[in-house]
Amino acid sequence: MLIGSTLMQNEPFREPVTVYLKHEDGVLRPTRICITQEAYKALTSGDPIPIGEPEWHVALRAIVKALLDPKAENIEASRRALQRLANLTATPAAAPRRTIH
Repeated sequence: MLIGSTLMQNEPFREPVTVYLKHEDGVLRPTRICITQEAYKALTSGDPIPIGEPEWHVALRAIVKALLDPKAENIEASRRALQRLANLTATPAAAPRRTIH
């Protein structure tokens, strides 16, 4: 992945994170995020992007850091930040699900 003139590394998470994403057909589905590039794409390709949500910023910052500096601790920190965001956006089964964006 290339952003600007910086090559971003793509590393796997030690454990996948399941998030709810709206797919092209408009249906909200659970989606497993297994690598840092998938996480970046999931956070930046939604509409609308929730720039007013602090948790979204924390997750995006951690994921970009892991893409730029793929140390094990950065990758795990990005996975945990994405998991926290996913936990905040998941609701009980009786209520409608919310997406991460």
